[in-house]
Amino acid sequence: MAKGKKPKFRCKSEAQKRAIAANYARMAAQKKHSAPPPQQPKPQPKKEFKLPLNNGGRRWNIFRVSNKILNGRNDGDVHGGLVLDELNDNCLLVQVTHSPKKGKRNNLQIRNLSSDDLDKDGNLRQSFLERRLIVSIDTKDGEQGIDVSKLNKQLNNLQFTEDEKQAILDELSHLSTAREKYDKFITLAKKKAEKKNDT
Repeated sequence: MAKGKKPKFRCKSEAQKRAIAANYARMAAQKKHSAPPPQQPKPQPKKEFKLPLNNGGRRWNIFRVSNKILNGRNDGDVHGGLVLDELNDNCLLVQVTHSPKKGKRNNLQIRNLSSDDLDKDGNLRQSFLERRLIVSIDTKDGEQGIDVSKLNKQLNNLQFTEDEKQAILDELSHLSTAREKYDKFITLAKKKAEKKNDT
């Protein structure tokens, strides 16, 4: 045997052999546990919310609506309210105005649908939608949907094109509260139907 060379290790007993094997198995298991966990699949991006485009009934017409409903002002005055959707005689509204801004926020310009709404030069006045969905009113009986009986005289004698409707809905769908408001509109309309069925 060459000088300085270590003799090959030999187990002295079967018990020692088993102990060494068990130790190696333990070390392998620890190594496995300390390995990084497998990659989790990336969460799917949230589906972008879009207000649905529905037609018929009072939808896409502009009515005189009390300011109390449109903007909470109890001044006896009225403004235009565009019906975006209706369900069980409840409607989803957006306020129509001639102002290009509401506070610091720009309103959404639309085509004026009232052919006799002219300025002093005989041109159609500019029309805008406030970027705010109106679905309910607080009453002594709690929050209620906006009943179609709250819609007064129809103001428009022209109609939006399908492209104009879709463009309006696309803009309003980007509101941070759009999904929440639409869900509330559906919930209040369903509650109203259930109440009718109970009576």
